[in-house]
Amino acid sequence: MKRLVVAVGLIALIVAACITENIVISHYYEKLNTMLNTASQLCLSDDLEGAHQQTADLEKYWEESAENVLSLFVNHNVVDQIGYSIAKLEPSIISSGSLEFTTECKTASTFLKHMKEDEEISLTSIF
Repeated sequence: MKRLVVAVGLIALIVAACITENIVISHYYEKLNTMLNTASQLCLSDDLEGAHQQTADLEKYWEESAENVLSLFVNHNVVDQIGYSIAKLEPSIISSGSLEFTTECKTASTFLKHMKEDEEISLTSIF
């Protein structure tokens, strides 16, 4: 009976960890994706200064919190891809203008979407 209680406790702990992981990843996905969309919209409306500021805020948020937390749950190669894509945003808005910037925003957003979808709990990921 003691072994059964321990086994049930471990399973409950694993399920709780999986749910927590999903909640954390969803939170960062929503926040980062919103920031990317805002920067892209500002750039398309020819507010390059606002887009530049939003990009700086996004990069700061990524470096200070999102990167470190997501590294706990997600494959480091995926986190590096997202970080690289976010790092390319500021130089692209300064040198290349709106077309390359919006493309980089979409690329970063796509990497975020793939990360979220890869980490979602589903029957296909279990079996």
